[in-house]
Amino acid sequence: MSASHVAWYTVRASGYTALVLLTLSMALGLLHSINVRSARWPRFLTNDLHAFTTLVALVFIAVHMVSTVLDPFMHFGLAGALVPFASGYRTLGMAAGIVAAYLMLAVWISSQLQRKID
Repeated sequence: MSASHVAWYTVRASGYTALVLLTLSMALGLLHSINVRSARWPRFLTNDLHAFTTLVALVFIAVHMVSTVLDPFMHFGLAGALVPFASGYRTLGMAAGIVAAYLMLAVWISSQLQRKID
C-alpha cells in the first residue's frame, strides 16, 4: 500500500469518525439541555460524556485537516485547508467544512471561557 493510499484512508476515516462523534455529541447535548433523568444514568455522566465526545471530535477534525494537507494526491497546502474558497478541489464542500470547523472551535473556546466568567 502506497503513502497516498494511507493518506486517503486517513483523511476519510478521520472525517467519518469526527462526523459520528459530532452527531453523538450533539445528541448528548440535547439530552443534557432537556434534563433527561434516569436512576441508572445520572445527569453529570451525560454532561461529562458530552464534553469528552466533543473534545475527541476536535482531535479527529485536527487529524482530518492535517492529513488533508499532507495528502500527496490532493496538493492542498496550508491555505487550501485554512481559508474558505481557496481550494481548487470541491471548493464549496471544502469551504463549508472549514467554516464549520471554525464555528465549532469558537463554540468550544467560548464554552471554556464561560467556566472562567461564571
